[in-house]
Amino acid sequence: MRFLPAVCALTIALRLPLLALDVVPTSDFEWYFDAAKSVAAGAGFADKGQLTAFWPPGWPGFLGGFFFLFGSHVWVGQVLNLALSVAAIVLTARAARAMFPRTAAWKPAVLLIAVFPNQIAYVPLLSVEIFFEALLLLGFVLSAASAWFRAGIVFGIATLTKTQALLIPLVLSYGRVAVLTVAVAAATILPWTLRNYMVLGTPVPVATNGGYTLVTGNNPSARGGYTAGDPLVEGVSRDPANQIAADREWRDRGMRWIAENPVDFLRLVPLKIIRLWARDGEAEWLYQSGYAGYDEYQTIFRAIRWINQLYYTGVMLLAAWSLRGMWRQRRSLPAWAWSGWATMAYFTALSVVFSGQSRFHFALMPFAAIYAGYTLTRSGTGGNPPAAGH
Repeated sequence: MRFLPAVCALTIALRLPLLALDVVPTSDFEWYFDAAKSVAAGAGFADKGQLTAFWPPGWPGFLGGFFFLFGSHVWVGQVLNLALSVAAIVLTARAARAMFPRTAAWKPAVLLIAVFPNQIAYVPLLSVEIFFEALLLLGFVLSAASAWFRAGIVFGIATLTKTQALLIPLVLSYGRVAVLTVAVAAATILPWTLRNYMVLGTPVPVATNGGYTLVTGNNPSARGGYTAGDPLVEGVSRDPANQIAADREWRDRGMRWIAENPVDFLRLVPLKIIRLWARDGEAEWLYQSGYAGYDEYQTIFRAIRWINQLYYTGVMLLAAWSLRGMWRQRRSLPAWAWSGWATMAYFTALSVVFSGQSRFHFALMPFAAIYAGYTLTRSGTGGNPPAAGH
């Protein structure tokens, strides 16, 4: 059996049993589920019956299409996540080949993602992470293949999934191609912007939660992560009918706090980066709130969480070590070899402005795995990577 199909089969085998767990959507994921049901029922992208743009529509809209075809059931989203996980494996292989075409780094990279506990654990959860991971990888692969028009469409869909994706083409490329890719991405989101104008009376590009995201990461109680209980966050109406004014108020409060407390804002910077990158395995929290059997199997969940943390740390250390070999071979490496680091730096910079949360690095783990794979293949050949076909 060829290597990539075997890893895809392993990916399915490790994730499929989790679909037997009765995990119900909670928190943001419950909102996505309800929004997807609303889309499938023909009621539009709505919150409590009120048309909204508070969250980006990409994942609920995509999920809603499958709900329309197969019914609004949790298992539909779980099977979709399983399929997207397999797609991510294939796209990781293609991205690795674009970054390190003269090595076999793609082989350990896809294997590392296939058996990554936290990547496995997300499949039963109706979160946006796996969908966004697949979009990010697809946009990367298309960009590396100079398919800028199709890449622009994919990054447009990714922007409708997570707003920060719009400028990723500027990180991956430069000059005319980067500008054209962003232009196509902007054109892709334009119909949604027009919809928001007709519904809300304001040309909101994607979502109205930017102010909320800013203030929950920048307030007197903030410690680098998501802080929703601070007085700066509370006291603003969350009625969907008031979302434009609420977004403006939250944004003004967040910007005012930063302007009045520049030293405190700077002190949060390392804490945000630590929150983003130090820990992994946050899927456990979602089982804790959404799986009735969590308490009975808490010891197992905690053990897996620790195993995952050790695994994650090993992957990141191997990825970091790749910089040594990449610098030594910098003249022979394609420019795309550095683009994974650039993408991770881009998302890190965003966390500095807003907040650091471990699930925000979920979609970046294929790049870390590719760099770890480069380290493993390079060390296994005395520093001289083998040809990709070997």
